Amino acid sequence: RRVLFRSDPATLPARRGASAEAKPATVCLPVLPPLPTVELAQSEGGLAHAPVEAILGQWVHAALERLTLLPTGQRSGARIRQTVAACRDPLRSLADPKRPLDWGDLGVQAERLVQSLLDAPESRPWLRAEGWAWAGNEVAMSDDAGTMRLDRLVAEPTPDGAGLTWWVIDYKLNHDPLSS
Repeated sequence: RRVLFRSDPATLPARRGASAEAKPATVCLPVLPPLPTVELAQSEGGLAHAPVEAILGQWVHAALERLTLLPTGQRSGARIRQTVAACRDPLRSLADPKRPLDWGDLGVQAERLVQSLLDAPESRPWLRAEGWAWAGNEVAMSDDAGTMRLDRLVAEPTPDGAGLTWWVIDYKLNHDPLSS
């Protein structure tokens, strides 16, 4: 089985020599084994609550989704802090009300992680907004098994300029990137 990504030519930059009526490009990727699901604790009201690590992970993902749209020069410490704070409220419903979280401390952790990912020499080139032929966050990909979202998908021109090389960026907060 394969996952298909169909691009809309209207959203891609024009390639040299491409006709004005270019057909959508199809990229086939091998399907990887399913990811393990995160078990959520059920509250008395039936709503599921995520563990603190999952909330922190979603917080960092949400902030990176917004910040990677900005040119690198606009990612000041104040802008990062503001973006991390703006991503907090939608996550409050994931917390178990019987186990109050220290949202201030969790916010400091989220900000520190986001800043370190944006500043790390290994990840900085992949998280820039500039220089890509195409870049997207939370890109939906579907096959007959359903839809999944890629944290970040970027494309750069091939050295000969005849095509694109696509890269999937999967954010990981732990030191064992193959674990989930």
